[in-house]
Amino acid sequence: MTGEPPGTSGELDPIWQEVLSAATAAPSPLNSQPWSVGFPRQNTLDLFIDSRRLLPTLDPLSRQAHLSCGAFIENLSLAARQNGYLPDISLFPSGWPGDALVTAHPVARIELAGAGRGSADPLFSSIFCRRTCRERFTSQEVSPEIVSALAGSQDQPFVALTFATDASFREEMGGYLKQAAGYELADCGRLAERLSWIQVPGGRSRTTPDGYGVRELGLSRIQGWMARLHLALRCDRAKTRYIRTLLIGLTHRQARSAAGYGWIATKGDQRFDQIRAGRVYQRVCLSAASHGLCIQPMTAILKPYPGMEALQERFSTLLGIPGTHTVHMLFRLGYGDAGKRPLRRRPVHDLVRNP
Repeated sequence: MTGEPPGTSGELDPIWQEVLSAATAAPSPLNSQPWSVGFPRQNTLDLFIDSRRLLPTLDPLSRQAHLSCGAFIENLSLAARQNGYLPDISLFPSGWPGDALVTAHPVARIELAGAGRGSADPLFSSIFCRRTCRERFTSQEVSPEIVSALAGSQDQPFVALTFATDASFREEMGGYLKQAAGYELADCGRLAERLSWIQVPGGRSRTTPDGYGVRELGLSRIQGWMARLHLALRCDRAKTRYIRTLLIGLTHRQARSAAGYGWIATKGDQRFDQIRAGRVYQRVCLSAASHGLCIQPMTAILKPYPGMEALQERFSTLLGIPGTHTVHMLFRLGYGDAGKRPLRRRPVHDLVRNP
């Protein structure tokens, strides 16, 4: 790598620019992109949680934020190897945080070492094709061969990746997910936080390169038109009720169309577990994209919301998850139209922390 250390001259080294462009294509909760980076040395990057982009009511444990950091790290690693580097990744270089949320110290330190020795991973080619699919899936089943390929994409130790495509399992899971969406959105604070990141028909327009717009909600063109009509005829209180019902209904339709589900679990729930689970999730997403398969996270049922204890117990029984383990990610999979929508992402230079 050449030039001054990034952050000194105000310009990034072209390699860092390329690697970070790939890293920011990672998924994050509500596309909040809770990442910031610093450069302690010329060939070394520190990744931080951006406290301004956390979701305190929807993600009270900040688990999803740390999962997104894992996905960011996985993309960065793939891009570094694509450019001939061997990334040396150290999690929490300032000390293990346990289950605490630490934003003042880096989540990870990544050094681009071994120039010319890194080997490309075929999953790199799917980084900019991957999209979160909220549309209704088709009735096409996922073959056992593709499920096996998805399962084989994970390479993190002590992380369990499991899939289920049985029809009765899908039906029972769909009922649980609809109930969980109702719990999540029954709270006005959680609903307001979600709407602050989503452009809902009749709501304020979102022009920033984060969150997502109406097309990404999973509404068809006709459904979007009908939603605008309904919202135009309602007062503010009635609009809130309608939007809540609309979002719960979308979750139900999404769950009912799933061709299968996958989940990622570890023994324990430390921050390093969440980072590793995020790396596994990203590799599954990239593998799915390479097979023309769609994935959508369905995480409301994993949140520690009051009143959900009985539902979560039934959910854990369905998955066969012992009390010593934590499910970090649940997602549906199937076939649909991921579309060619551009990714909403902040420019790379916007992630760089002031020295």
